Amino acid sequence: MRGGSQEISNISKSAYRAMGNNQWLNFIFSISFMGLIWFFISMFLVKHMYSEALCYGLMLLSIVLSLFLMITVAVVRMQGDSFMKKLLSMVMFVITKCLPGILIGIQLALLVYIMTENALYLYITPSEDRSRQLDIFNMSTAFGIIIQMFMYRTHLSRVLLNDQSPQNPAVLPGFVLIGILTSFSISQIFVILKYLKVDG
Repeated sequence: MRGGSQEISNISKSAYRAMGNNQWLNFIFSISFMGLIWFFISMFLVKHMYSEALCYGLMLLSIVLSLFLMITVAVVRMQGDSFMKKLLSMVMFVITKCLPGILIGIQLALLVYIMTENALYLYITPSEDRSRQLDIFNMSTAFGIIIQMFMYRTHLSRVLLNDQSPQNPAVLPGFVLIGILTSFSISQIFVILKYLKVDG
């Protein structure tokens, strides 16, 4: 670590010896995939208490683990000739590379809170007695989260595996737009469950 560079080097280097970054990435997002599968199972086949909170909670767990992976990779790859420079390089890496995951994590944390607070209502109220808008926004939110998770995984692959191929310029605006629409749907779910729900 010479020359006082503040950048993260050896970008394809794994943070762990036993498993490569790609294997860790697959393991982490398999947890999210489990949450996605259980979301549709609990919606159409087996409904249970806290089903929505569990599904979004699994997705949130995968985001937290991915952020932890990114931080450990930043620690391994940071450079600098002083502690402050090393710390600065790690902080800049986290801010610039982990921001999409942080934004998705905030959305998922809000969803877990909302679904936990209203778990009893969602469980005992038949779908025909619930607001139609609630189901529409719930499905919109789920698809928005899924799309964001897919785009986030692609982003992590580029960062961790040093993918130098050109990126589509529409990816970032698309991610922002989907994030805004998903956040709007989450806010509408909160309003409906907080003020407009009618017990069946």
